Amino acid sequence: MFVLRPVRTEDDDAAALAEMERLWGAEAGTEDCERLEILATLTGAYEDAVAPIDPPDAIETLEFSIDQGRMTHADLARITGSAARADDVLTRRRRLTLAMIWDLHSQFGLSLASLARPYKLASAPRPLRPSNAALRSRSA
Repeated sequence: MFVLRPVRTEDDDAAALAEMERLWGAEAGTEDCERLEILATLTGAYEDAVAPIDPPDAIETLEFSIDQGRMTHADLARITGSAARADDVLTRRRRLTLAMIWDLHSQFGLSLASLARPYKLASAPRPLRPSNAALRSRSA
């Protein structure tokens, strides 16, 4: 019988996972179910310490929400102001503004922590078109 003990090594983790597999599907309220819960807690704590998973950034949060049907690309376009801006956000060419972050949180319940988390842009944003006055001064 598997002896419950702290999970400190890969071998401990593998043994605990094998025992969890054996106990999978245990009826609620039974001793086996309680052992399964304890093992899940132990292996989860070990795996979080050894290989932590970073929380998603804003773009990963948006992509997941669209994939899961929680929101649509059209919803994002409405919040960002246009389909082109929504595309720029999703392709990391444009950052979300504070107003966009707040709207995404309040309208779709997306995590403020994930939406406000810094993320790198893929490349510099598209340059603004120079004004007519700037064009005239260059040609002079």
